[in-house]
Amino acid sequence: NKYAIYKYVMVICLDCQVLGYCTVGETGRSAKRKTLPVLQSYIQNVKIEGELYTLYLSQNCPRRQGIGGSLFDVGYDLIKNGFDWNKTVQDRNGNDKNKKIMKKSKNCIIVLWLLGDNDIAMKFYKKKGGIMINDHERAHFGKKTYRYSSMVFGLAT
Repeated sequence: NKYAIYKYVMVICLDCQVLGYCTVGETGRSAKRKTLPVLQSYIQNVKIEGELYTLYLSQNCPRRQGIGGSLFDVGYDLIKNGFDWNKTVQDRNGNDKNKKIMKKSKNCIIVLWLLGDNDIAMKFYKKKGGIMINDHERAHFGKKTYRYSSMVFGLAT
């Protein structure tokens, strides 16, 4: 299927309980159609490398322990490494020399969409370096309409 988006899921478990998961994949059609043109109006030839589709922490997951941040970081690194899990693991477990090389590598721009009224998520993603791109889109879930926003990560500031 030419419209299929392949997604990759990372799961964090402790004592056989899922604490959270993160889903990433190729850039979706909405991001290509709505976010990319806005970015390109500021930066010519910019490319979005991938999309973070979900980041979820279960209710029994300890908060403010870095678990959500770790899931985000691994998802970002997976996109940055062209969805090559082995390279991502090697880079994350590499020695200090590899870490210095990684810091010098070019930025990888990713996008995500979130409900704009989710203040907790908005603060979390802004701390991770997210920049609001679209803040006027509308999402319909059931009979309700919600503000839907896109953020990008990896832009040099």
